[in-house]
Amino acid sequence: MSEQQQDFVKLNALRVDAIYNNSAIPVIVMLCGALGLLITLWDEKNIYFSLAWFTSIIIITLIRYLIVTKYHASQKLPEQYSYWLNIYLAGTFLAAIAWGTTVYVLSTNGDIINIGLVTMFMLILLSGSIGIYSVFQRIYYTLSLPAITPLIFYLLFHNNEQVNKLGIITIIFTVFIFIVQYHSHKIINQLLVFKYDNKLLLDNYEQDQDKINDLEQRHNATKQELNSIKEKSG
Repeated sequence: MSEQQQDFVKLNALRVDAIYNNSAIPVIVMLCGALGLLITLWDEKNIYFSLAWFTSIIIITLIRYLIVTKYHASQKLPEQYSYWLNIYLAGTFLAAIAWGTTVYVLSTNGDIINIGLVTMFMLILLSGSIGIYSVFQRIYYTLSLPAITPLIFYLLFHNNEQVNKLGIITIIFTVFIFIVQYHSHKIINQLLVFKYDNKLLLDNYEQDQDKINDLEQRHNATKQELNSIKEKSG
C-alpha cells in the first residue's frame, strides 16, 4: 500500500471515529422526539399501530447502541473502517425507514395542525442531523431521503389543498437544508483533514526528536571514548 493510500485509510478511519464518538446525541434526540410525537398524536383508536411504531424506534435505538458499544470495544484498526461504516449505515437506514412511516402510522386525523407537527419534526430531524452525519454524505442521505420522501408524497397527494401547499413548502425547505448540508460536509471534512495533518506533524516531530536524542547519546558516547583514549595515551 502506497503512502497516499495509507493516508486515505487513516483519514477515513478518523471520519468513522468522529461518527461513532458523536452518535449518542442524535439517537437520544430521535428517541425523545418519537416519544413526544406519540404523546401528542395519541389516539385510542390507533393504539396498536402507535405502540408498534414506537417499539420499533426503541428496538432500532438499542441495536444502534450495541453497534456503537461494540465499536468502542474493538481494536479500531484503520483497515476496518469500511466494515464499521457499513454497519453504522445499516442502523441509520433502519431508523430512517421507521421515521418515514410516521405520518402513515400515527393518527393525524387529517388535521392540518397534526400533519404540520409531524412535518415540522421531520424538518428538524433533517437539519439537526447535519452537524453529526455530514461527515459522510452517504450516511446523511441514508437517513434523510427515506425519512422525508414518504412524507412529501403524503403531503402532495393528500386530498386537501392546504396539505398540498404544505408539501410544496416542505420541498423548498428540504432543498435549502440539503444545500446547507453540502457546505457543512465540506467544512467538517476540511477540519478533519487539518486535524489529521496536525497529528502527522506531531508524530513526525516526535520521531525527529527521538532521532536527535539518539544522535546526541551516540555523540556523547563517542566523545567519552575519545577522552578515554586520550587519557590512556597521555
